[in-house]
Amino acid sequence: MEEVEQQYTHSSVAQRVTQVPQIKDKFGRTFNYLRIAINEKCNLRCIYCMPEKGISFEPQNKLLTREEVIRVIQVAAKLGVNKIRFTGGEPLLRKDLVELVSGAAETPGIDSLNLTTNGV
Repeated sequence: MEEVEQQYTHSSVAQRVTQVPQIKDKFGRTFNYLRIAINEKCNLRCIYCMPEKGISFEPQNKLLTREEVIRVIQVAAKLGVNKIRFTGGEPLLRKDLVELVSGAAETPGIDSLNLTTNGV
């Protein structure tokens, strides 16, 4: 079994992940997909997602960096994930979206990349 170490910006503890065939829940169901919200901001204010009141955004430095998102994808791929969906907020507002998609596409084992957008 291959062991992977990575130091994360948002954690002072080195994380160790041991390669396993697939991620399973307590009922034995396997997961082959990962949904990643890559930002919180949106150019619309849909009532079900972002009402006018009660929503506060995290500071930019609290969100995962491009390198951290790609690292999460790499680790997930080693755990059997082969489908990635980028969501947000509105993912098209993230300035490094092209680089994120490229990094995900270059990850061995990732077969499907999807993007949920409002298209505006």
